[in-house]
Amino acid sequence: MIGLGMTEIATRRFAGGLTRLQFLGITCLFWVYVTLSNILYAYSMRTGMARVTNVSLFVAWDARLLQHVMLLPVLLVSFWASLRIQWRPLLLTLPLQLILGVVFAALAYPAIIVAQMTLGAPDWVDHAMSHVSEPWMDPFFLSLWMASFRQFFCPPMDLAWR
Repeated sequence: MIGLGMTEIATRRFAGGLTRLQFLGITCLFWVYVTLSNILYAYSMRTGMARVTNVSLFVAWDARLLQHVMLLPVLLVSFWASLRIQWRPLLLTLPLQLILGVVFAALAYPAIIVAQMTLGAPDWVDHAMSHVSEPWMDPFFLSLWMASFRQFFCPPMDLAWR
């Protein structure tokens, strides 16, 4: 990078034929859209459920925002690796692409737990701590992790169903 001017850096191809600026711009715009959609969906569900029960069933917006902020670097690395791997030959690259998606989606639930613990939301601290200390003792752990996994495995599809 020494000796490269700003114009050379801006036009240098990063991954998939995109410049770094294009890559970051597209990825971040997509992630802002997903983040806002997830926050608004959870907020509307939380508000609607408040009419039925006073039990907090959905994570607050600030924890969900922090979750998405924490997942952004993982998303950037995943997208970059996906563009580098490409799709040919399909028999070799399909498993690699799936592994990238599975790893990203699997990190979504731990990220929300860390976000809850970081923000110290009183109604979720005990819930989050139970997952950290003994995750398999909570009967809802697997179902919550699977729901989070499905939501983050293919967000555009999830948004289309809402």
